Amino acid sequence: MQESSASPQSLPEGYFTSIIDDILENIFQTNELIKNVLNGSLYGINKLESPKEPVFLSDFIRKHNAPSMRTLNFTQKGTNLLYSLNHLQVHKQFIYNLCGYHTLFNLIQVARLLKSQNLDEPFELFNPASFWKFHFTCSDYLDKYAAMKDLPRDKYPWTQYHIRWGDLERGFVKPLTDENSTFQKLISGNNNMKISQLTLHFQFQRMLYTQEGLAQLQAEIDDFIKDQNNPIHNIKFIMMGKFFISL
Repeated sequence: MQESSASPQSLPEGYFTSIIDDILENIFQTNELIKNVLNGSLYGINKLESPKEPVFLSDFIRKHNAPSMRTLNFTQKGTNLLYSLNHLQVHKQFIYNLCGYHTLFNLIQVARLLKSQNLDEPFELFNPASFWKFHFTCSDYLDKYAAMKDLPRDKYPWTQYHIRWGDLERGFVKPLTDENSTFQKLISGNNNMKISQLTLHFQFQRMLYTQEGLAQLQAEIDDFIKDQNNPIHNIKFIMMGKFFISL
């Protein structure tokens, strides 16, 4: 994403609540569209030939008795129907500065489950061994990446110590998500599913974007919303500081 050197933009109170409400409204509308397609009421689909009903994350949660931290209730504006969204409990973060790695681990695990469409797929969101294997795989990759790119190994954050034990720095995210073939394979889509990821850059309750950067970000979100009529499932992970949203 290309950005100019202009100062970060302050946003009005309630800005993100409004954005999330709009996203949820489109999710609800898309959910109703999927039901209609599966029931054969759209596009002239014969019900006997309709595709198999998709397996959602909530199905994996029920199958594996995964606990939720809380339940958030939302009312759809168009129909006043009440929906409940579960805030899923995952492997607890014990080391304060590894929140970014926990985010990427959770993202990959959710993508793996949804791509499998198989309720018997191993559910590893609680598995500490899987998390630490993932963490050290990332740090090994970053160490080799720094050497290959001839980055300053004696300066932060590219020292071996900071790569191994430090935060998931912003400079680490792009190599891991955009240039690591293993990561790309894990979150890549298939014939029935589109998967993409974008990062919202926050600092001190402000988004670190110029007007041009915000416009490009909005365009990505608009494309996701417009894609609701596509029979292929569209999943977008939005990384926001210490957590991510799966849509």
